[in-house]
This record gives sequence, C-alpha cells and structure tokens, in this order.
Amino acid sequence: MPSTLVDRAVLRYTLGNRDFRLLWGDTIFNGFGMSGEQVVLSLLVYQVTGSSVWVGIALALYFVPGLLVGVLAGAIADWMDRRALVRRCELAMAVALGLFGLLLSFDLLQLNLLLVMAAVSGTLRAVYSPARLSYAYDLVGPARAVGGLSMLNIGFRVGQLAGALSAGVLTQHVGVDAAYLSLAAGHAIAYLLAARLRSSGVASEPDSTPLRENLRTLFAEMRSNRNLSIIMMVMISVGIFGFSYITVLPELATVQLGMGAQELGVMHAARAAGGLSGVTVLVLLGASRRKGVLLIGTIAIFGIGLVLLGLSTTFVIVIAALVVTAATSAVYDVLTQSVMQVIVPNKLRGRAMGVWVLVVGIEPAGHIMIGASALIFGVGLALQINGVVLLLIVLGLLLGSPRLRKL
Repeated sequence: MPSTLVDRAVLRYTLGNRDFRLLWGDTIFNGFGMSGEQVVLSLLVYQVTGSSVWVGIALALYFVPGLLVGVLAGAIADWMDRRALVRRCELAMAVALGLFGLLLSFDLLQLNLLLVMAAVSGTLRAVYSPARLSYAYDLVGPARAVGGLSMLNIGFRVGQLAGALSAGVLTQHVGVDAAYLSLAAGHAIAYLLAARLRSSGVASEPDSTPLRENLRTLFAEMRSNRNLSIIMMVMISVGIFGFSYITVLPELATVQLGMGAQELGVMHAARAAGGLSGVTVLVLLGASRRKGVLLIGTIAIFGIGLVLLGLSTTFVIVIAALVVTAATSAVYDVLTQSVMQVIVPNKLRGRAMGVWVLVVGIEPAGHIMIGASALIFGVGLALQINGVVLLLIVLGLLLGSPRLRKL
C-alpha cells in the first residue's frame, strides 16, 4: 500500500477521533512541560554545582520514581478510569511547576530544592504515563496500536520541540521563574483538554479487582511470558547506556562548545525534531510485521548516533548527531510501547505500561554512570563508550535472541 494511503488511514483513526484529538493535544502540552523542565532543571543544577555528576543525580531523581511506583501506577491505570487519572496528573503537574516557579522568583535557588522538584515531577510523570499510553491503545484498538502510539508520540515530540526552545529562550532572556511558570501554564492547558475526554475506548477493559490482586496477576504474567521478559531486558540495557546521554548535554554546550541556555534549548529542540521525524517516517511506512528486527535496527543506529555525538566538535555536527539519535530512540519508544501491550492479555495493558515505566525508572543508573564517566574520561569519550555498548547489545541480540527477531 502506498505510504500516502497509510498516512491517511492513520489520520482517520487517530486525529479523526474526537477523543484522540483531545488526548493528542494533552500529549503536546505534556511534552512541552517535560522537555522544558529537563532543559531548565539540568542547566540550573549544572550552574549551581559545576558538575555533570550532580546533573546525573538530579535526572536520576527525575526518572527513578518510575522504578518505585511504575508497576503500581500501571495497576491503578487498569483499576480506575484512565481519563480521570490523566486529568488529575496534569492538574498536579501544573500546580507543582507553578509553585516551583514562584519559589524561584523569590531567589530561593538551592540544590536541595532542585532535587526535590526533580523527584516530585518524576513521580507525577511516572503515574501519568501508563494511563496515557494505555488510553491511547483503548481508543484505536490492537490492530492500530503502532499507528496510534506513533501519532501520540508525534504530538509529544511537537510539544518537546516547543518546550525546549521556549524554556531556553525564557531562561536566558527573562529568567528561570518565567520559564517554570510557562511550563505550568502548558500543563494547565493539558488539564483543560483532558477534562473534555468522553469515550472510554473500543479496547477498554477495566479490572475492578483489588490492587493487590491486580499486582499478583501481573507478577505471574512476568514470570510466564518469555517475550515480555526479553523486551524488559532489552529496555533495561538500552535505558542505561542509551538515553542517559542527556546528562552531559549541559557540559557539552557550556564547556566544550562555550555556549549558553539558549543553545542548550536548541540542542533539546533538535532531539524533539529528530524524534518527530523518526516517528513520522514510522507512520508513513506503516506497522512492520517484523517489529523485532526493526527494534534491533533502531538500537544499532542509536549507538552510531551516540558515537557520532561523542566525536562532534562543532555545534552543527552536534545538532545533526542529536537528530539522528533522537529519531531512532523515538521509534524505539513506540515499538517497545506497542509490543509490550500486544504481547500481554488485554486487561493487563495498563500494567504492561507500568512495567514500561518501571524499566525507564532503571535509567537513573545510566545517568549517574555517564556523569561519572564524563568526569573521568571527558564528555566525548563517555558518549562514545555508551554508543559502542549499544552496538555490542545489538550484536548479542542478533547472535543469541531469535525469539526477539520473530516478534
């Protein structure tokens, strides 16, 4: 089927659906808040401490709540109305970012406050993600899961692009308090959009059993489902050695390139643009029947992108490397999210996305590791080491995991 027809079909069952459009809008503004917060938070921590190690610790606190509450968040997403959970999380994030912006306006900039904010935001996002991802699947159904999650990811990347640019410009020219208040406003708009959601979706299958029983069922599935175990191990490895590269971006921008907040915002925007382009190509090509092979290929290109980023000496080359890296990592996200929901029983999909968030919560180990590696070897070599490790992971999968290639 021609790619244009695939594109129209995806548009019909996603943006042609009123509730998916609202969820898409919510996702855009959520991506705006998340990307902008990472720009400002990482830069503030680096300015206060002068160390990528502390940036790694702050980002670890940002992502580690997924490890602590991810499975429980997934069980809650299966147990309660996902629309209500999305709304409540957006409102809480708007309030938290707004309060933090007000505190910064009174010059209360302290490392402890930054670390607390990282942990609070990370916890709220860990609860929000399983509900949003499983609700998107509810709206489009299993046969259209890759297309639906791809479109949702496109919206998220659009928001990331705008959030990174806005946060960088506002931080440099107005102030960090204004940047945080703008991010809070984005989540407030997301809440208003989520408040209008009506349909529970064609694939919705709420599980009203007690949360303890919900969790017991999930653990039994994790023990018996070999495909789920394989995907989890792949995600843990890629999470530690792949996505942690954002830890060293402030040092790369300010020390190696001699630039400031605005250029760091452009670097994060390049990540968003790369992710947007990668997922757009996935939508145009349609869902591959060999998702496992495609997943292995994206990890390989991810590793090559990190090596290129580590070798980069000019801003232009850094931007190009970030676009390549983000494009493949975005496709990787969509594939893992869709595969994990397809390979479990329908009523466990929220919990499957909780497992996805849990595995993402292991990524803080990678943030700390690359921060220490940058301190010892320098930013460039630290990035190259991580890229080579991803390529070794690909080699291991090709030689020793035929089951993944058949997914």
